[in-house]
Amino acid sequence: MSKYLCDTVDLSKVKDRKERFRIFSSLAMKNYMMNGKWSREELLLKGILERIGLQEKVHYWHNWKLHNREQTGYFELDFFIPRLRLVIEVDGEIWHRIDNSQEKDSRRDRWLREIGYTVVRISTRDIRERLNEVELFLRRLVEERSSAIHQMSTVWCREEVQSSR
Repeated sequence: MSKYLCDTVDLSKVKDRKERFRIFSSLAMKNYMMNGKWSREELLLKGILERIGLQEKVHYWHNWKLHNREQTGYFELDFFIPRLRLVIEVDGEIWHRIDNSQEKDSRRDRWLREIGYTVVRISTRDIRERLNEVELFLRRLVEERSSAIHQMSTVWCREEVQSSR
C-alpha cells in the first residue's frame, strides 16, 4: 500500500473540476504533513543532495525560516545551504496556482539576491520527469560554489598572512 493518500483516490471519477482540485489539494496537504513536511519531490531532492555529499542539518536545512528584517515575519526556504549562499526552491504546480504566490516568490527571491544568495527554482515536473538532469545540474552548481568559496577563503588567508608581516 502506498504511503501517499492521493494514490488511493481515483480523482478521474470526480467530474467537477473545482471539486477535483479541492480534493487533490486537501490530499496533497495531508501527504505533506504525514511525511514530516516533505513533499515527494523534496524527498527526491534530499536524495540528490545526500548523493552529492551534503547532509541535512550539517550542510543544509529543509523548510528553514529566514527572518527578513525589512518586513515583519520570515521567509520559509525549501532548502537552505548557507555555506554556499544557495537556496533551492521546489515549485509545485498546485501551490503556484494560488493567488499572489508567484508575486511573493519573486519578492523573496529579489530580497535573497540582494543579501548575496543564489536562488534556484526547480519545478516538481522536472524533478519527476528529469531527475538525472536535475542531479547533474545541482552537482555542478554545488561543485562550482564550493570551489569559489575555497578560492575566496584561500585569498583571505593569504591577505591575513601578508598583513601580519
